[in-house]
Amino acid sequence: MKEQSISIVIPLYKCLESLEELTTRLHSALKNFKSYEIIFVDDRSPDQSWSKVKELAAQHSSIKAARLSRNFGQHKTLAAGASLASGDWVVFMDGDLQDPPEEIESMAKFAIENHHDIVLAKTSHKGLPFYRRFLSKSYFKLLSFIVGQELDPEVTGFSICNKKVNEQYQRIVELERHHYFILRWLGFNTGYHYYKRDTRGEGRSSYSFKRMFNHALAGLLFFNAHILRWTVYAGFCITLVSSFHIFSVLITLFFNGAAPGWTSLASLAAFLGGVIIFLLGFLGFY
Repeated sequence: MKEQSISIVIPLYKCLESLEELTTRLHSALKNFKSYEIIFVDDRSPDQSWSKVKELAAQHSSIKAARLSRNFGQHKTLAAGASLASGDWVVFMDGDLQDPPEEIESMAKFAIENHHDIVLAKTSHKGLPFYRRFLSKSYFKLLSFIVGQELDPEVTGFSICNKKVNEQYQRIVELERHHYFILRWLGFNTGYHYYKRDTRGEGRSSYSFKRMFNHALAGLLFFNAHILRWTVYAGFCITLVSSFHIFSVLITLFFNGAAPGWTSLASLAAFLGGVIIFLLGFLGFY
């Protein structure tokens, strides 16, 4: 570790009570590295986190302090912090003491010894409420089915990557972001590190059900274009089936001289609806 520099990126939102202890533990945990920097990014926290961060930055030259213009959310805040990181390795972690700073050196050693560009931390979610565990597993099963890849619900935002990965990470400029999905999508050599996640130091999670749902939806749409492809397939199938039905109506009209009006109207509506769905999905790819 004496030859490696490291940057720690920490998004802050309602973490005031844990900042002092977190800073102390980080200084202790990072002392074996060649050099280190702690990057606190305030996501416009409604408490006095920014004042505390400025105070800590004045006391410690290793601390960088940044504040966003408004509340953007955890994953955009991580991206902002990544742009300020200059270390050989970059760690992403929460600021509420759930991610133990003492695990950082182990994760860095694991990455170096196994030639991993990225190491993602995994933990058991047994301490979470039942509905959170159920929703998380259900979401990842659905996402795994859609994209055809196994995605692990035990992976947390606690992670480390080398400078090369961080440079590519910063090139992802989509509006909606998902830290885990971006790192996975980049495709670098990835390892997994197991750890025991601590309970939150103070307060409660800022992720309400609405925010979790919006984040899950954004991750689903960011991660793949399969839904667009399914839209094209659905539109094509509806158009094809309705075309056969219209053809049968025309045959009935030819031989019998008449056909039920509602049947022809329903077939025509289905045909046009299928065409519209197909074209919307097709345009989506552009």
